[in-house]
Amino acid sequence: MRRRRRVALVTVDVFRIGAVQQLETYARLMGLPFFVATMPEEAERCIRQAQKVSDLILVDTIGRSPKHDEQLSALWDLVAAMNPDEVHLTLPANGNPADLKLAAERFSLFCPTHLIITKLDEATQPGVMVNLSHRLNLPIAYLTVGQSVPDDLEIPTADRLASWVLSPLRSGRPSAEVTGDA
Repeated sequence: MRRRRRVALVTVDVFRIGAVQQLETYARLMGLPFFVATMPEEAERCIRQAQKVSDLILVDTIGRSPKHDEQLSALWDLVAAMNPDEVHLTLPANGNPADLKLAAERFSLFCPTHLIITKLDEATQPGVMVNLSHRLNLPIAYLTVGQSVPDDLEIPTADRLASWVLSPLRSGRPSAEVTGDA
């Protein structure tokens, strides 16, 4: 929005209670077109409609367990119908390494291009996210460091990541920024 790009929001998350209403409220507050799809055909139609009125389309998908093949397959059908340019895999920084590895393996079906690391403010071992990014060979596109939108959404820098990884545990936030190359 700062770049004056026309943005549209699409959600396929109609299963979580209040998900559609929450995203619709954000769209209304920001004056953005908003679309809802439940089936691959609807998702494809929503993308076509959104392309007519926007330069950038952000799609909110359904949070799914990596252990449920049928749910992942249904989600894949929705995502594939939209033919995205980028896919951001969203994982929590406070997850244990084995669960994060499993999720990354199972969601590789979606050919992620970037990572979004959430709950950094809750993580006691934030270095796990850097290891994960390196292992998956995916750049970290965004970090979330709290519940306030958009204030707690950050674009990471090497200095910022190093600050999180190297700082002592102090209410989930680093005490000082690291300077220099990380």
